[in-house]
Amino acid sequence: MTETALQTSYTDPDVAAAMLVYERLQPLQDVLGLKDLTIPEMQLFAMVAQHTGLDPFTRQIYAIKRGGKVTHQTGIDGYRSSAERTMQYAGSDEATYEECACGDEGSPADHPKIARVVVRRILASGHVIEQTGVARWHELKPEHKKPQSAYDFLDAMWWRMPFNQLAKCAEANGLRKAFPRVLGDVYIAEEMEQARTIEGEVAPARKSLTERAAEKAAAIGAAERVEARVIDLPEPEPIPAEVRELYVNAEEVAEGARPVLRLPPSDEPPPWTRERLHAAVEKAKVPGALVTTTFNDVAGTRTRAELTEADWREMALRLGLGA
Repeated sequence: MTETALQTSYTDPDVAAAMLVYERLQPLQDVLGLKDLTIPEMQLFAMVAQHTGLDPFTRQIYAIKRGGKVTHQTGIDGYRSSAERTMQYAGSDEATYEECACGDEGSPADHPKIARVVVRRILASGHVIEQTGVARWHELKPEHKKPQSAYDFLDAMWWRMPFNQLAKCAEANGLRKAFPRVLGDVYIAEEMEQARTIEGEVAPARKSLTERAAEKAAAIGAAERVEARVIDLPEPEPIPAEVRELYVNAEEVAEGARPVLRLPPSDEPPPWTRERLHAAVEKAKVPGALVTTTFNDVAGTRTRAELTEADWREMALRLGLGA
């Protein structure tokens, strides 16, 4: 797919501000370690930086690409800063620990098994909620190995400050729980050193705005093509002669309409009505004065709506129009 910059009308101030960050980031991709990011990934990174209020130019937040997937990372100070910007951050407690006696050769002798940190948030109602962040040593500590191109072990800081490293991960977990709309899908570096989340799975890369827009447009186009598709229906079978003779509305019956039976011919004349009498008078050219006199004699004081078939037949007989 061709990479193009996200076009915006700048009517949304947040989007406009994020696109300005993106435009400033473009010439500094190499310096900021973002050269592996595609244009959509850069745009999403700018949106996240704008949303969290963290400065990508001072490395308060940065993007790491592993295996084709991008995660947004910050330090614990950046986490606290984002939480404080909400004006609802009420601090956190000192970390508490559970000792670990696993005897793992890849870990220091004295290290915690689990760290917990309680984070507090003051809601608009004044109610204070507490969220406990949890971090587990064996889920987060990197492997104890030294790559050829590295000057130190991957887990060097975990050996030097095991309790501090795990406490930062626990606090970050608690802050994400307390402020999910601000810190969702943003991790501190210590959590991602093993390229895993707290639950131990590789963090999925969120699709960029451009990719999501392209997918939506493709879905709409597919729906329109389905609606516009011409379905070739088979030619309707001819209506049998016996059906035409049976129903007055044979064509409508073939389309599912309610059938109207064709009545067989009868020797009895049709009933007399105002319409039949009028047609007969026109055909026989009966004088109008005679018709009026006959009508008044038969109807009397009754209205036309009150006359019966016998009354119309009586008028026809008097006018010589037959029975």
